[in-house]
Amino acid sequence: MNNTNVMTVRMPAELKSKITCLAKEQGVSANQFAMYLLTKGIVSVEYEQLVARLTEGYSEDEILRDFKEVMAKISESDDVPEWDRLPSTP
Repeated sequence: MNNTNVMTVRMPAELKSKITCLAKEQGVSANQFAMYLLTKGIVSVEYEQLVARLTEGYSEDEILRDFKEVMAKISESDDVPEWDRLPSTP
């Protein structure tokens, strides 16, 4: 990283201890592990926000109906490995 900034974060001692312990198990520094966890958390929140924006105004039933409609257009192929096939519906 070329552009780094320092950010002091206050956290409970137990959380810091867990980060330090897990980082050691992973073979990385506590700083690297904390950055990984923060990045993973931010991506998760951004994804949730995206899904909320894309599904706004649609009911769960509408989304499921449209999903099933799209999936019905996909033909099953013998080239798909057994472990990757969609389960058959009754």
